[in-house]
Amino acid sequence: INAIKSAKEDDFTSQKIYDASNFRKEALDVFGTEKRIYKKIEKTGDFPTLYDTVKMISKIKKSGYKIKTKGSLYTVHDRASKMVRYIEAPDVVFSNTRDEENVFYIDKKNKEYEFVFAKTPKELILLGDKTNTCVGSYYRYCINGDTIIVYIKKDNEPIGILEIAKMW
Repeated sequence: INAIKSAKEDDFTSQKIYDASNFRKEALDVFGTEKRIYKKIEKTGDFPTLYDTVKMISKIKKSGYKIKTKGSLYTVHDRASKMVRYIEAPDVVFSNTRDEENVFYIDKKNKEYEFVFAKTPKELILLGDKTNTCVGSYYRYCINGDTIIVYIKKDNEPIGILEIAKMW
């Protein structure tokens, strides 16, 4: 089965890119068989998302990580996108929170609510994934020293996020 020709017979650009030996080999390395590739795009015919997904998964594997490729093309794409963001995030500690105690409490006796200073880009990315928010993208502002992110936890789960910004 030729996955692209079957899914998008009139899309000659996609066929040319897919037939190029490097991409086809890369797609087969990611998904294993032509049949699996076809199943990923048969419903949508979305070659650009397939291409992007294959490129991201190749990068993930080259970085030494593993990723599940089961699920719809969009599910796998979203999973890969999150992993690539994490892998590409710089390994730095934010200078404006480096010397802060990592956790503080409003009521030190009760300790019901924890206030936690985010200290690294990867911490923000994981927080954003866990809370379904875009806070993971704020690490650039934190690196620049323009923003501090504090998240609130109750029973060890994040329940709120505070952004303290110098200027907007």
